[in-house]
Amino acid sequence: MKVQATFLLILASVVIPTEGQNYCTSNLCPSGTTHIACSSNGSFGSQCPANARTVNLSKMKALIVKMHNVRRNRTAGGNLPGFQPATRMRILQWDNELAKIALLNAKRCFMAHDACRNTPRFTHAGQNLAISSTRGMPNRLRRHLIKAIQGWFLEYKDADMDIINSFRDPKTVGHFTLIVSDRVLKLGCGTVRFVKNGRNTLLTACNYSSTNVFDKPVYKTGTAASGCTSGTSPRYKNLCTVNEPLDPNAI
Repeated sequence: MKVQATFLLILASVVIPTEGQNYCTSNLCPSGTTHIACSSNGSFGSQCPANARTVNLSKMKALIVKMHNVRRNRTAGGNLPGFQPATRMRILQWDNELAKIALLNAKRCFMAHDACRNTPRFTHAGQNLAISSTRGMPNRLRRHLIKAIQGWFLEYKDADMDIINSFRDPKTVGHFTLIVSDRVLKLGCGTVRFVKNGRNTLLTACNYSSTNVFDKPVYKTGTAASGCTSGTSPRYKNLCTVNEPLDPNAI
């Protein structure tokens, strides 16, 4: 039996409405753009096949967050070859609002960034996307998510400290820099599953509380965790605790 698997990643351009929040207000998005939650009623998009389904990520949240924090901790500690330590990188947490908005992107069933995904709390939200498909075998959710995050992070091989000190994206390294940004405090993801042209497909969008900003540092360098005013995480010694008073909107 012939077995095939493909995997693609895409990152955000730089810079169903959820309960009780109006995302159609003009001050949330850049001029001339429409918020994904304003342009969607929460249904699957016109390009989705009838078999499209939302994937329940409740059992995968911990994995997604852990994979991000392990890589942030490694980078912040100066243990990533070619990269200096970070002084004040906070541990990441899951955010349900970001996850709900990310799911709206995935429910279009094609991999492309929405024009705006900001929230009142996160006015410059970032986004990473990944799609995988298999033919002749099941497309496993856990494998899909692991390979997505691994692939995003491995872009560090095309990055360097010049990019960390003043962001630019000459070789598509923005997935990596978004994972290790010290402005990113929270993330939330949404995944859909569908079969199209005989391929079992999983499409994931992850939204982040901040994004890459050209000509700004991805993170501030110095002695690892030396800038943490709230102490460091018991599990991730190079990351500040969740109580660290950082502003994700300060760009």
